[in-house]
Amino acid sequence: MDPSRPVISQRCVSQIRKWHVRVRLDCDPYYEAEVVAQTFTNALELEIEVFRASWDLGSYDALEGFTKVRGVGRAFVHGSIRYTYAFWLQDVMKSNIGTQAKTSNPTLSSQDQPASLETSSID
Repeated sequence: MDPSRPVISQRCVSQIRKWHVRVRLDCDPYYEAEVVAQTFTNALELEIEVFRASWDLGSYDALEGFTKVRGVGRAFVHGSIRYTYAFWLQDVMKSNIGTQAKTSNPTLSSQDQPASLETSSID
């Protein structure tokens, strides 16, 4: 595996069951939320390492697609992220397919709140 040559074949992606993903919060994501949900739903294991150049830079919008992931066996979120949001996101990703997120995390400021959670629950 070479990091400069990512796996893009759906046939290969569907066979990967354990994932470790690094998500940078202070840059615009280069992926669609729907693709994230489709790729990681039903993963055996999903570890999300969150980072940013400085603690106060960026928002959680880059994690929006992960709020739509369901059916993950073992979810682990860590890095430059508030613990309350990390634990909430882990629970959301481990919930059953078709389950809506209970509510957005009330401890987040509006800057940290992903755009999809500001007005409604997750579909």
